[in-house]
Amino acid sequence: MRRPPNIKRARGFLLIVAVLVLVVVAIAVVALGNMTSSDIRASVGHAQSEQGYFVAYSGLERATRTLLEPTIANRVPCASLSGDASVTNIAAGPGKFTVTAPGAAAVYPATPATLNGNLTATAGVIPVNSVAGYGARGRIMIDTESIDYTGTSNSAAICGSAPCFVGAQRGRAGTSASAHATGTRVGQFQCDIQSAGGVPDLVSPHAERVLTQGTQLQEAWAVGAAGGFGSGQRPWFVRFRENTWADLTDPSFTVNAQLNKVSMLSYADGWAVGNQSGGEMIYHWTVTPAPGWTRMALSAAIPNVNLQGVHCVDANSCWAVGAAANVGGGGNNATIIRWTGGPAWTYPAASNQAPLLTPVVNAQLNSVWCNSASDCWAVGNQSGGEFIVRWTGGPRWTRMAVSGSIPNVNLWSVRCVAANDCWAVGAASGGNVVIIRWTGGPAWSYAAGILPSPAVNAQLNSVSCVSANDCWAVGNAIASGEAILRWTGGPRWVRFGPSGAVPNATLTSVSCVNGNDCWAVGNVFGGYETMLHWDGSAWTRLAVSASVANRNLTSVDVVGAAQRAPAMRREIYP
Repeated sequence: MRRPPNIKRARGFLLIVAVLVLVVVAIAVVALGNMTSSDIRASVGHAQSEQGYFVAYSGLERATRTLLEPTIANRVPCASLSGDASVTNIAAGPGKFTVTAPGAAAVYPATPATLNGNLTATAGVIPVNSVAGYGARGRIMIDTESIDYTGTSNSAAICGSAPCFVGAQRGRAGTSASAHATGTRVGQFQCDIQSAGGVPDLVSPHAERVLTQGTQLQEAWAVGAAGGFGSGQRPWFVRFRENTWADLTDPSFTVNAQLNKVSMLSYADGWAVGNQSGGEMIYHWTVTPAPGWTRMALSAAIPNVNLQGVHCVDANSCWAVGAAANVGGGGNNATIIRWTGGPAWTYPAASNQAPLLTPVVNAQLNSVWCNSASDCWAVGNQSGGEFIVRWTGGPRWTRMAVSGSIPNVNLWSVRCVAANDCWAVGAASGGNVVIIRWTGGPAWSYAAGILPSPAVNAQLNSVSCVSANDCWAVGNAIASGEAILRWTGGPRWVRFGPSGAVPNATLTSVSCVNGNDCWAVGNVFGGYETMLHWDGSAWTRLAVSASVANRNLTSVDVVGAAQRAPAMRREIYP
């Protein structure tokens, strides 16, 4: 039987439709496969890009530790970072990183900027007179506050008063955000580093990230006098930068003198005090117009003054203490002088003793510490026992009491970690160490139960704390060399010792920036320096360059790198 022509045509049409459907399905399958493959490639690329970021970030972390290694002998200076084996082509997870320091040297502005206007504690833009010599991003110090910033600008629309630092993150590295006055100097000491991270490597990377940051570096100052303490004596300054101590004393400095205390606000502002034949001695680290220590004047003559301590809250609020012979009649009267921004330190005349104590006492003050512009402590000794005074912003300093009798005590150092948490150290008659504490009053407390056991027959000359449960005190044991004690929250202070014998040593000062980074300085009988460093596990004596040899070091203070957390990071490209 013959089929109608229309049925044949229908079958032919359906065949064409079927072929077209198969083609469409095939195209869809291919497209879906391509899309899936593209998505997989994109996902892999994204994952590798993220991996590259973390590899590069690992490089920043490694470089930061390399620059601030707790063991000083293992630290690498910024100028030597590029090409150093510890940060070059290093495997990290799925990739490798290499870190370089493009500037080939640390950033340390030759002429520090000054604030162009008063700065509040919350400001995110910091107007200054210049940004020349500063890193494109990183960390600055204003007074004792560390501040991270994302960049600089010369636009008045952005700065309000150009130029300025922008993107400021206040109170970094364990410091507190605070207000700062017009004209305050802005310090910086950092290594600009760049970390390239590649997956699986940097030769033929599937993904690469490059991150940059400014890593804050450490600087420390120690002061004292040449060995021998005789005529022709010059004050001495020595400076630690990155991993090396070096002499920084100018031959023009006044002779027959010594420095007893150094206190640094920042890289760009610090004070040192002492005495010479005929009166007081005060030096200021100004850095402008050129780096150097400049001797400062007082507003009135103070003959035969021995200044033992100095401390600043900010650039316009400092106190220095000591003793003056026969001021207003009598013996060695306690001396307290003040800096409120210049042009000179002020001292009240004998006929007007405010803000000194009343009545004037025959005593010596050896150390001062301020928690704020209206909360300061000073300690020392007078005939018959300890001597503690406090400033609370009123017309005069007030003498404070202790809760127990401590006869014939010399207090040599005071340090606070908070307004209601302070320590003072010294020695009692007979040589046993004395440690007293302030926890809010009404009096300082003395408790033999917190002293080391067995008892340490020594004098403590300095105390430094990084937290309520981490303090160090140093001094000299009677006939047995140095004394080093540590407080970690109780129940007692514990005696430590340096690694290696330091015979007949006297440690005069200790300064810490964190639990793994402390310096102690002093001298050994015969007149040559002693420098010890705590790296978190042991105290180690450092060898110093010949230019620093034969010094009696009396004080040390460390600036910067309180925490190893990196400063502001920036991604160059994904």
